[in-house]
Amino acid sequence: MSFEQAYEAVREYCVQIRTVGSGKPPQTEEVPLLQALGRVLAEPVLADRDFPPFPRATRDGYALRAADLMTMPATLRVVGQVRAGDSYDLPVLPGEAVEIMTGAAVPEGADTVVMVEHTALKSVEQESKQKTGEASDSSSAKNEDQSIENAAGDKNDDGLSDILDLVSEDDGIDDILEAITDSKVVDSSGNSGQKAKEPADEYVEIQKSLIAGENIVPVGAEAKAGQEMLSPGLRLGPAQIAMAAAAGKAHIRVYRRPRVAILSTGDELVEVAESPGPHQIRNSNSYSLAALVIAWGGEPEQLPLAPDEAGKLTALVKAGLAADMLLLSGGVSMGKFDLVEQALKSVGAEFFFTGVLIQPGKPVVFGEVKTENETKSSEENKTQADASRHGEPQSLDHAETAFGKKIPLFGFPGNPVSVMVTFDLFARPVLQALGGAVPVRLSTAKARLRKDFKAKTGLTRFIPAILEGGLSDPEVEAIAWQGSGDLLASARANCYLVVPPDRAQLAAGEMVSVVVR
Repeated sequence: MSFEQAYEAVREYCVQIRTVGSGKPPQTEEVPLLQALGRVLAEPVLADRDFPPFPRATRDGYALRAADLMTMPATLRVVGQVRAGDSYDLPVLPGEAVEIMTGAAVPEGADTVVMVEHTALKSVEQESKQKTGEASDSSSAKNEDQSIENAAGDKNDDGLSDILDLVSEDDGIDDILEAITDSKVVDSSGNSGQKAKEPADEYVEIQKSLIAGENIVPVGAEAKAGQEMLSPGLRLGPAQIAMAAAAGKAHIRVYRRPRVAILSTGDELVEVAESPGPHQIRNSNSYSLAALVIAWGGEPEQLPLAPDEAGKLTALVKAGLAADMLLLSGGVSMGKFDLVEQALKSVGAEFFFTGVLIQPGKPVVFGEVKTENETKSSEENKTQADASRHGEPQSLDHAETAFGKKIPLFGFPGNPVSVMVTFDLFARPVLQALGGAVPVRLSTAKARLRKDFKAKTGLTRFIPAILEGGLSDPEVEAIAWQGSGDLLASARANCYLVVPPDRAQLAAGEMVSVVVR
């Protein structure tokens, strides 16, 4: 089977899981919001109010009326300020502007926000003046000025006397300064000696014309109250966690993680903590698969090592069928002691494919085991089947199949790189579907090949590679490797270079496909 055929077979299986179910619908649980990171949403998240709930400024600047900008530049009186979290409760009138910060509510009457970069602030001081009456001639004005000067001198003398009354001969400089600070010198009318000033008026010159609505997000532009913002089946990342928090979801309902049994086979394997013999290797596959299961939302259950002996292998396979999914590594090739396929057939496995034209991972096996008897009446099954044919999805909380519980399974080759490649290509979407998620397609990109790459035709190849460069000039280079057992090459790689089955050579400089890990 070609890679494309196998990949679509897996995707069709995932659709069946989500529309009909696997016979064991995933359970749900409510968790604190931050603990839901990486989990699959099991309930819709609705807007508890309009988003935004007020017209929101998107720039620091001035809220004003666009009609005041018919003539440029325009000078407006600054009548207030509003910060994020505050409000300006008066309407903005013609000729007025309110200083506003990003995220703040735009005051009533204003319909646009000009960026502060397009303004210049002006200040006009207004002094209050006491009216003294007009002098009849310059002589009387001079006498009046002299009287004011004398009065000021008297006031200063009185003030000095007041200060001297507050200190004694024994007081130091600090006591004298304190007396000066505490004293108040006022005129006969009770006013201080300085002229009183009114608060300064501020004006802003607007240097750029705008139309109504600029730099403002209207009420409800992002979501209306009651609108579904996050849908069930969505894997919750940082952006989704933030959206749920904005909607007031301190706790959120998610699907429980699928349990995935992992079984490594082969007499050559020893456990990680053991010292391998001269012809043995440590069981790394169980750990790579467990890590991948965790990364994609499952709970791994690592079974004991299975020897190359049919009876013990079959017993461990049966134990693995208690989980929601079974992953096996090793024993799927054509060798004398490759016994996995036989063991799976003995427990009733049905296979969707047994081998794919890829490298690494050509011997990969995909199938399922039905572990329970029929659980529904024929009429119920017919109704559900008709709904499925008409494209009506069945709830994962209630969906069952006519044959009871189904356990999807994958048998991977024993080489470590083959295990990881085939998991990414085929097992990951099935795991996502079992956990209630909508499976995502492979993350692919185009990049310029740095060096020539030669390969035999006939297989779609996924070669460990390094993707580098910027947004406009990505480059990829295959890592020199020693085949599908080269763990170091896989550990260094951040992508797979995809070599089509009909290409014997990829030339340096051409744009090629990569699968991003």
